[in-house]
Amino acid sequence: MRTTNEGPVEHAAGRGMLQGAAAGFVIVASVTVGIMLNAGAGLVPSLGVAAFAGFWGGPGFGGMLGATVASIHAEEATPSIRSVPKPTESSRIDHDPAHRTAA
Repeated sequence: MRTTNEGPVEHAAGRGMLQGAAAGFVIVASVTVGIMLNAGAGLVPSLGVAAFAGFWGGPGFGGMLGATVASIHAEEATPSIRSVPKPTESSRIDHDPAHRTAA
């Protein structure tokens, strides 16, 4: 399991998903209310359609986007597990033909 300073990367993705779902609901509902009011509908029908659209559209998109962004940021903050060994004299390749020995 990969970890960051705050815990596993999966925790960051879960937290991002919840935050994104809440933000997605608010954004979709707000845009829907604006569109409905601009189209001439009343406030109550606008809020009803906004609640429906926000419930079905907001958490899906916001949750996916939030989890993806949070996990990318958490993985960037996580030090790499793979270490690259330092080259030794015997592993270096000499590209200068003057220093090559005849086989």
